[in-house]
Amino acid sequence: MKTIESKSIFNIFSKKHHPPKKIEKKEVTIDYREKNSLVHVYLKKRGFEIEFKELKIGDYIVKGTVIERKTIPDFINSMINHHLLNQIEELKQHKHQIPIIFSENSEDTAKFIDILSSKKEKELNLNAKKRIFSGKEQLQFIIESFPGIGPKKAKKLLEKFGNIQNIILASEEDLKEILGKRAKEIRNIIESKY
Repeated sequence: MKTIESKSIFNIFSKKHHPPKKIEKKEVTIDYREKNSLVHVYLKKRGFEIEFKELKIGDYIVKGTVIERKTIPDFINSMINHHLLNQIEELKQHKHQIPIIFSENSEDTAKFIDILSSKKEKELNLNAKKRIFSGKEQLQFIIESFPGIGPKKAKKLLEKFGNIQNIILASEEDLKEILGKRAKEIRNIIESKY
């Protein structure tokens, strides 16, 4: 009897064995003050490893991008008390920035962070820190916290009166030269009891 050697037959139905794809870990660093928001809950559901710590700038860091999260009331308050401009200045320390993004809720914010995490990682400047104001900037910042006093009027008041104490002690008439009708309102705030 003759034996015929057969070549191995290619089975088109056999599964190809591919090495398992390397699953990249999704990581996010969140400022500990954000624990009250639900964003971290939705990020966990999306498979993120979360590290809470104190962030000097921003609320979330993902793939080297710093995110400042604001609710609508917080956004409005930040505009009124001029903190928004300072936060934008601080965020400018990082090369990689994104525009303002409106999200519907915490889950929507988590979705955005998830999409951002799929982008190529960017190098993060670890030397970023809170902006330190000069002495003049600090004085101007305090005066700008009064309602209706913007940077120009604050600067004029400081140039005229020299310091905050003299502005506080100034009469309504003296303040009127720069503040007009608002001088009365400012005097009322200065003199009102807590």
